[in-house]
Amino acid sequence: MTTLVTGAAGFLGSHVARHWWRAAMMCACSACFEQQSRDQRFAAGVRDGDLRDAASLERAMNGVQRVFHVAADYRLWAKHPQDIYDSNVGGTKNLLAAAKHAGVGQLIYTSTVATIAVDRPELPNEFTEANLEEMIGHYKRSKWMAEQEVLNAAKEGLPVMVAMPTTPVGPGIGSPRQRERLFWIF
Repeated sequence: MTTLVTGAAGFLGSHVARHWWRAAMMCACSACFEQQSRDQRFAAGVRDGDLRDAASLERAMNGVQRVFHVAADYRLWAKHPQDIYDSNVGGTKNLLAAAKHAGVGQLIYTSTVATIAVDRPELPNEFTEANLEEMIGHYKRSKWMAEQEVLNAAKEGLPVMVAMPTTPVGPGIGSPRQRERLFWIF
């Protein structure tokens, strides 16, 4: 099964890509990178791409059956907050459209536990319905909005799962500015 991992230059995405790379060592592999973030550790071939560039996602999605969408602009503050929304919400919309067009059989979206409202009389869980007004800051708002796009795509028939990690820690690679621009395909 050909798998695409977005955000493979970021902390969490690099671990997902490394895991699936090891699992698929016998498969043909190529990677999709922004030019300045090329990394040959996993790649047999390289393609350029960006979540904000729908055409690059269409090209990257060619022949893909499974997608791990891990890419995100994880900044808690930005001089231009729209940049966070362009990557997290707009990039997710672009990826969903490309996945639907390519007939992807499985899409795993990495959200965040921060999209679960916590200021409630009862402790929330993954079934608690939160709203945008409960999200504090642009990162949380953008991830909540992107998650809504993913859930709507699921209602329209795209086979999706949503992962909601808390605070991943440990060794990693990449920088926040590269996360939404690096894709591994294997």
